[in-house]
Amino acid sequence: MSVRVVLHPMFYGHVNGKDSIEVEGKSVGECLAALVARFPTLKGELFRNDGKLKEYLEIYVNGKSAYPEELTCTVTDGDEVRIIVFAAGG
Repeated sequence: MSVRVVLHPMFYGHVNGKDSIEVEGKSVGECLAALVARFPTLKGELFRNDGKLKEYLEIYVNGKSAYPEELTCTVTDGDEVRIIVFAAGG
């Protein structure tokens, strides 16, 4: 089952400049695990030490927020998982 993961530009350097990657998985968590398996430097960018997503990330599946079940949210063939980075400043 192929799922397209669309990345925020801050991650392009970890994936050879690509804006999206096709992966296999039945859940968002499986898809992100497949992404990290191919591009290991993304692990520290996406996940905390306890395995949860970093606080400043939001996951959308087919344009809808997957919060609060981001990693367990199911996906099917042809779905799009988008990683959004929240920025704050002052």
